[in-house]
Parts: sequence; structure tokens; C-alpha cells
Amino acid sequence: MVDRCCGRRISVNQIKQLTPADATALFSDVQLGFTARCHVETIGFLSQQIRSIEKVVLPKVSLRPEFEILLTMPGIGKILGLTIMLEICDIRRFARAGNFASYCRCVRNQKLSNTKDDRSRRP
Repeated sequence: MVDRCCGRRISVNQIKQLTPADATALFSDVQLGFTARCHVETIGFLSQQIRSIEKVVLPKVSLRPEFEILLTMPGIGKILGLTIMLEICDIRRFARAGNFASYCRCVRNQKLSNTKDDRSRRP
């Protein structure tokens, strides 16, 4: 929003440090300032909720070693890693990595016939 409306970039760490008043002050337009303040307040609220959930969940369950690698992926923290682990149960139920990627909906569903998309022919 800052990049689009003000023509300058701010880092994620700078965004995390913004107070609602700081966010409002970034914009000369009142409505944009209000929107920025709402975004910062939402980020703060959700961050607090995540911390609360982690306090309750983390002492009760731990990530199994085969799922530790999930934590190396950007955007996957302890709670999301645990969610994935608990949903999947035994990773060995997927014969190949491609089967797991498909299960996660990371693989495009493509039906080709003579290099043409065959889905267009279906009713």
C-alpha cells in the first residue's frame, strides 16, 4: 500500500514496528491513513492471537523430526508446521513427493490432449 500510494518501499520489519499512529502519518490522504491504521491494528491483533494459540498448543504437541524441514520454508512457523503434520499423519502414505504436492494442491490440474487443454470439451 505504501509502495503503491507513496512510491516508496518499507520492509516487513518496519511494518511490524509501526504503531497505528505511525501508519496513519505515512499518508496525506485521510482515508488512506485510516486504512493503514486498520491494517496495522489487524496485524497486531492477529499476532497476539497467534502468540496465545502457541502458548496453549506448543506445550501439548511437538513436531516430529521428519516434519522439522517444514520450518525452513518462508511463512511456515511452528503452528502451521504442526497443523500440516497433524493433518498428514504418516508422510509415508505418499509414494512420491509429487503425490504430496498434488495433495497440497500445489500441482496444476491439467488435462492435455495433443497439447490442447482437454477440460474445455467437458460439459
